[in-house]
Amino acid sequence: MTTISLADVTHRMAYRHDGLPFVLLWSEKSGCTSLFQWMLMQTNEFDEASAFSDWIHDWEHAVMKARPGYADRLVQQLNDHAPAFKLVRDPFDRAVSGFLMLVTLGDDSGHFTVTIRQQIREFVYGNPDVPYSFGFIDALRWIATQESSELDHHLSPQYNPIERQITNLELIRLERFDADIRQIEERFGLSRADLARASESRHHTTRAAPVGLNPEAIARLHPPIPLFQSGFLLPKSSDFMTGEAVELISHIYRVDIDAYGYEPPVVTSASEPVAEKQLDLVRRFRQTARQALRSRKPLLDPTSTERTDV
Repeated sequence: MTTISLADVTHRMAYRHDGLPFVLLWSEKSGCTSLFQWMLMQTNEFDEASAFSDWIHDWEHAVMKARPGYADRLVQQLNDHAPAFKLVRDPFDRAVSGFLMLVTLGDDSGHFTVTIRQQIREFVYGNPDVPYSFGFIDALRWIATQESSELDHHLSPQYNPIERQITNLELIRLERFDADIRQIEERFGLSRADLARASESRHHTTRAAPVGLNPEAIARLHPPIPLFQSGFLLPKSSDFMTGEAVELISHIYRVDIDAYGYEPPVVTSASEPVAEKQLDLVRRFRQTARQALRSRKPLLDPTSTERTDV
């Protein structure tokens, strides 16, 4: 078996603590904040980390992983075959979560997603400065053209090459997070943490089945999700799943699907076909976008009462 080195652990460096007998692997958009906060509750550092910054991962990097010897002891634990767990998420659900992350914050937010959104707009509209959103299918098509190693880690596959070297790796599934974590607590004699509190995060979104919306429209129309979300229930992942969406996600995240044993969702036909009126809105929006690019005028007339955001 190949010995694990420092170079092997730099990508998504695992969580560890001298007071815990195991190592926790993670990936972005897969519940890593909940896992990290649970670990801090077990090490009695949750309050300290919460007071350090309103973004708890600041403490992760500035304090925990900056401790002398952190990476060295991580390597030693892995080479000594310490118990290792990886938190994983259904790739189809994670793809939707990544998309919602891209279209939730405004262009003036300073968020790292603004740059990614500009690249997708360039891909979709031919210009990065179009002041509008884009569809889930558009985002997936763009991701499919990118090298996974070049993607932001919130959008790249969850699989970490180091997992090939960890023969005793066990999975924690986000879909059954509470049950899996309780088993770990019992197995290692840990205290029962407040999992509701551990799962609190400022970047979680509330999603519920939208009433009267066609799944095909959610996945394809421009824009299915407007920018600047506030107090609005976003659609569930299943509402985004069309045949093309499933095909694209299966291609982009094939390594995750195979490694973690997930199955593509069953796509059911919409209760009624996409209305001609909806398709006409798409055509008119694209025509307006092309005209706006030529004239450098705003896409939407703020005085107009005509709806283009179905």
